[in-house]
Amino acid sequence: MAVVLMAAGAPTSAVETQVRISRDGELVLIDAVLLAPVTPAEAWVVLTDFDVMARYVPDLEASRVTIRLGHRLRVEQRGVARWGPFARPFTMVREVELTPMEQVESRSIGGTLHRVKTSTRLAPV
Repeated sequence: MAVVLMAAGAPTSAVETQVRISRDGELVLIDAVLLAPVTPAEAWVVLTDFDVMARYVPDLEASRVTIRLGHRLRVEQRGVARWGPFARPFTMVREVELTPMEQVESRSIGGTLHRVKTSTRLAPV
């Protein structure tokens, strides 16, 4: 999954979102662009505060940093993925690499969700 979060310094209306989903066999690629009415610094704080992420990410019940070595983190998460009437509990251990104020790279290294990779880039507008 690739996400680009564009932080607009001046307040605007709600978050604008564009999402494109494609599939190649078992590979699902999700490209999302979000324009948020926040400063880049505010966006960075939210994107990297894994210990409180479950408060605002739907379907995520718990999230905590278990190891922090500079800009490398290990994050454990659990929740329930929902698709219409279907629900499936999940756990994930993620290895996260931070490039401050620019990018968050993540890959799953354990849990029930396998082969998950995300790249989130922050870009001011």
